[in-house]
Amino acid sequence: IELINKIIKKISIYFKKNVKYNFIINNKILYSYNKKKMSKSLKNDIFIYSNYFKLLTFFNKFKFTFKKKKSLLNFFLNIIYNNKIINFFFKNNFYIFKKKISEIIYFIFYQKKLNFFYLLKNIDYLINIVNNGNKYFNFINKFNFNFINKFINL
Repeated sequence: IELINKIIKKISIYFKKNVKYNFIINNKILYSYNKKKMSKSLKNDIFIYSNYFKLLTFFNKFKFTFKKKKSLLNFFLNIIYNNKIINFFFKNNFYIFKKKISEIIYFIFYQKKLNFFYLLKNIDYLINIVNNGNKYFNFINKFNFNFINKFINL
């Protein structure tokens, strides 16, 4: 996460505008949300890097107690500000709710993921002007990209 934050900062400097993403890698939502309390540490803009099935698997780990349901509902409402979700939550089966929410989360962030991957893949070009001819920096840059690529999936 620290590494990707640094990359985003470099991209932001190059484009002369502040791009800020708080994100979750490979559905490790525990980085931002405590599994027991589901406390909201990054409640504003959450950037999710995981596919639909991994999201659903994670949400299915939570038991069907009312307290867990409430905390899960709060978690979703912090990602997606939508009143229809509350109605959907109370009218439908809990499993159907988790399934639908996983879809919504995945498709909402899909375009942002693609945009981020485009920037990440072209990072050599984007920061070449700043670090022209710095072989050591270019080596680190390529190594970091390959390392990050192992942990991120669409």
